[in-house]
Amino acid sequence: MSRLDVVIFGATGFTGAKTVEEMVRIAKKYPGLAWGVAGRSQSKLEELMASLGKKTGEDLSGIKMIVADVTDEQSIKDMCLQARVVANCAGPYRMYGEPVVKAAVEAKTHVVDVSGESQQATAGVKELRGAAVGSELVVCRTSAVDAIILINFKIFVNSPY
Repeated sequence: MSRLDVVIFGATGFTGAKTVEEMVRIAKKYPGLAWGVAGRSQSKLEELMASLGKKTGEDLSGIKMIVADVTDEQSIKDMCLQARVVANCAGPYRMYGEPVVKAAVEAKTHVVDVSGESQQATAGVKELRGAAVGSELVVCRTSAVDAIILINFKIFVNSPY
């Protein structure tokens, strides 16, 4: 089975939906990019894609939708097996981040999480580090920390106070 280039997990949450919207925008620049969305509810994934299709005027019917729940280890592993990279937008990460990283490493899939929760970044990393390095996998944790700082700065600068 051919893997998708990117799967956005947690696509129907606030951060995930914003990530999917941005992916719709930038995917046009990369015609061969194969990507998909994943989350707990097929109907919510369908609603998200229909809504974004109307908003952007793009035909999103070819975007793969994967049902995966972080409390169902096999569904997370099955999702990871379908992707070269998983962008994990499902949180809170201190509770749900580690199972996604574990499944990704086992599936030989790169993983990036958009967490700003730095306290979860070291949890479980030591036991997975060897497997990730040995497989030449990228495991990027807390990638939103810098973005959060910039967003807060922008809010401050644009604040009327």
